Amino acid sequence: MSIKNWLISFSPTTLTSAFSSVTLGTALAWYLNNKFNLITYVITLAALLLAQAGVNLVHDYYDYLSGVDILYRASGFSHRPHPIIDLKLSLGM
Repeated sequence: MSIKNWLISFSPTTLTSAFSSVTLGTALAWYLNNKFNLITYVITLAALLLAQAGVNLVHDYYDYLSGVDILYRASGFSHRPHPIIDLKLSLGM
């Protein structure tokens, strides 16, 4: 599987919420305390983006196992490529 497929499977549209949460919290801390630590910001942002990407993958995995995503895909609705169905991501079993 290519890197492009992995990045698509992370559901990048949901990663914006992780980015905005960390950035807003950092801006608020800077405004209230007049302190900003770039290293802490970058590490926190990277950790939260990876956590959100992992949650997205686990969610897709269990929805696929339960059959929900197969029914959703069969209904004709699709908001993004599914990692297992469309991108052929291995189940790891």
